[in-house]
Amino acid sequence: MLEKLKSLPFKTKNRYLLIGLGVFIVLAYLSTISKTVEAYQKNKELNQILTSAAHAPQRMAQIKRKLHAYDKNLGSFELDSIINHEYALATVSEFCQEHHLILDEFPDSRIERGEDFDIYTSEVVVEGGFIDQLELVYRLEQKERIARLASVSFDMKKDRVTRKMKLTATLFLQNIKFKTNKK
Repeated sequence: MLEKLKSLPFKTKNRYLLIGLGVFIVLAYLSTISKTVEAYQKNKELNQILTSAAHAPQRMAQIKRKLHAYDKNLGSFELDSIINHEYALATVSEFCQEHHLILDEFPDSRIERGEDFDIYTSEVVVEGGFIDQLELVYRLEQKERIARLASVSFDMKKDRVTRKMKLTATLFLQNIKFKTNKK
């Protein structure tokens, strides 16, 4: 067999050599190099996990601070009883009298029920001057904080009787009532 190989032309020998070299490279890659590449990638992933685990206590403390801040903000809008609706009505009515606003609507709260809590939404419609309406919004949102001011909508409407334009503000106040776990 060695004599047959010696008698082959030089070009054919080079072709067989290149084919053998290609087969050798594929076998070498499949047997060793691919495992090394996989081990390198796995090592890289584990190092990233280790790095993130090293920063876990700081992240945990940061998340707890954020959660505490959210609970504090959410707790200020927690509804203890229906008395809050009456208190909101009294506050808005008093403000309207002081600033010559007309309280058009203040119906009972709509209730949206969730698994752990209920959201009470009250719709307040006030008519009057823009600055006085803004002062009411500011007072409810910043000073009194009797409810979360979810939305405000200002609308110009034409009064059909007096034929004058009137500015109305529709305020949506929300409170949360957490459900107690009964065991």
